[in-house]
Amino acid sequence: MDIMKGIKKSSIYIIICAVILPVLILMCSISARGEEAPLVTLESQRDITIIVGYDREKPRVAFISPSGTRYENPEDFNQVVEGDNCTYYNIARAERGDWIIDYEKGANREVTVDVLNWHMPITANSLTFQEVQSEENELQNIEGYINVTYERYSYEYIISAAVKDSSGNIINMIEMYKGSGNPGSDTEFSIYPDMLPDGEYYLVAEVYAEDDSGTEVRDSIEASGVFTISGNTSEGDADCLDVICNLTDNYIDINFSIEGKNFSCEEYALIVMQDKLDDYLSLQSYEGDGFADHIVFDPEDGNIVVQVNARLSDGGYMSWTRTITPVMPANVTIETQEISNDLNAVISFDAGDETYYGNLILGDASEQLRLTGSSKIQVGLEAMNVNELEFQVDSNDVTYCITGRVSVDNMPPLLDIYGASDSMTTKEKTVVFVGCTEPGAALNCNGDSISPEADGSFTITLELADGENEFRFESVDDAGNSTVRIIHIIKTDAGKTVSAEKGNGIMTILTAIGGAVLITALIGLIAGAVTSRREKKGMKKNAFGAVLLSFFSILAVLFTGLGVLQLIMHFIRDGEISGDNLINLLQSASTSEIADIIREQREYLYSSFISFGAALIIVIALIIYAIIRRRKRKSRDNGDMNSRDMNNN
Repeated sequence: MDIMKGIKKSSIYIIICAVILPVLILMCSISARGEEAPLVTLESQRDITIIVGYDREKPRVAFISPSGTRYENPEDFNQVVEGDNCTYYNIARAERGDWIIDYEKGANREVTVDVLNWHMPITANSLTFQEVQSEENELQNIEGYINVTYERYSYEYIISAAVKDSSGNIINMIEMYKGSGNPGSDTEFSIYPDMLPDGEYYLVAEVYAEDDSGTEVRDSIEASGVFTISGNTSEGDADCLDVICNLTDNYIDINFSIEGKNFSCEEYALIVMQDKLDDYLSLQSYEGDGFADHIVFDPEDGNIVVQVNARLSDGGYMSWTRTITPVMPANVTIETQEISNDLNAVISFDAGDETYYGNLILGDASEQLRLTGSSKIQVGLEAMNVNELEFQVDSNDVTYCITGRVSVDNMPPLLDIYGASDSMTTKEKTVVFVGCTEPGAALNCNGDSISPEADGSFTITLELADGENEFRFESVDDAGNSTVRIIHIIKTDAGKTVSAEKGNGIMTILTAIGGAVLITALIGLIAGAVTSRREKKGMKKNAFGAVLLSFFSILAVLFTGLGVLQLIMHFIRDGEISGDNLINLLQSASTSEIADIIREQREYLYSSFISFGAALIIVIALIIYAIIRRRKRKSRDNGDMNSRDMNNN
């Protein structure tokens, strides 16, 4: 029984193993084979790069071509490049059709696959040259070899002459020759360099080719050593290049033209260099009959070289060169200040033992000069105008110039001291002057400087000495024009009166007494005449009324006379500020004095209106008074007549 039970158990185990083992073998087989998926469909044969990305470990991959070729090992590819968490598989001339990828992810959570165009590189391996003198040509031939690696049938190349700056950087390249060659072998070239102006050059080759996708690949190489071209450039006509060096504003104006010359140029190169600079002030190319350029420089950076190279239409080159020392060759100075009250500008020069020629330009007018020795030149200026001056000196085919602007201002500055007359009297110990002058003008009082505000206003307190004090104010503007105002102040003691004041007081009292006596006499005369008339008419005497009527009549006459006098003074003041009198006044009087005259003229006119108005009011009042009295008198007379008639009856 036990044996049978053992056999049964063994049979069960055998059956289980027979079922599970094939399953495990199948799973292992599937795991070992990995997975397959479509990779890419190529419409044509071309170079491709397959980029496989991963996150943990490099997966096993194989790429199967449409014809069944399997690319799996490194030697199967043209190039395999390892990157960060990715591998680049480069295949040249990949078959057109459907490609498949066979891969195992391994421990990676994700595997990415991208297919891009791959452009097979071209490499310039070597470039050598030598200069060989030809019996037929004046210039030496440039002969050499170029060697290139490229997995294609052929390539193109360009040989150029390069120009470098002082730092070794290539700043210009002139193409000399184009050709083609086969990879893997030396390609020979020979160049006659008549397209180069005189100078020192480096030889540079650029190689390029186009792959099956139509993409161009390139590489370049520079040969060791330099070669020199001489005898291919002639000196240009001096009249073509005009250089003006402005030493006032530190700039150079370059004007180049071949118009009217017996040669023609296809292209120009302008090169401007300065001693202490590593870079160029200018490096430009131009076409046509000429050009102009404006270049700013720093005189501290040394001499300046201006060079123009031109390629002639019939072959060869011309060159124009100017060397500029940024210092005026003759010592020239514009001595006149920028703001002046002088109608002449003074320019001094010292030419030493040399003789220079140049021009003096004032506005649109120009005068040619010949400078020898040392001297001064006077130039007439326009008043109340900004005069533009330019002084030019020619030296070594360069025109040096200095410029200046002179503004002529011969108008004296404003100087107004408010409320101050030329002569005053006071008992105070100090005096306060408040006024204004032209902004920016220098102001002093009795030689002591005063600092006005930005708008020209000022306030100054000064002490007074007993007796007469003189204060001389002077304002001087930037042009040197001055205005002077002198004020006299007499300081008196508190208990004393100056004799001039006594005289004035006595005259005032006498005038008042005389006026009162005259008015009283007139009132008496008029009142007596009125009273006498009333007596002749048999009327009742009214002394008070007669005096009152006389007073107001005289008052009306006085106001009328005062108004007439004020009108006369108004027209006198009007004559002082019109016509020639106004011109004389502007030249001799201060602004405050002119303002006083205008104010007095206006006050006289307004005062005359008041006087005439007062006289008119008095006259109207007298007329009304006369009418009322006449009606009262008539009413009284009618009453008296009625009384007499009643008595008679």
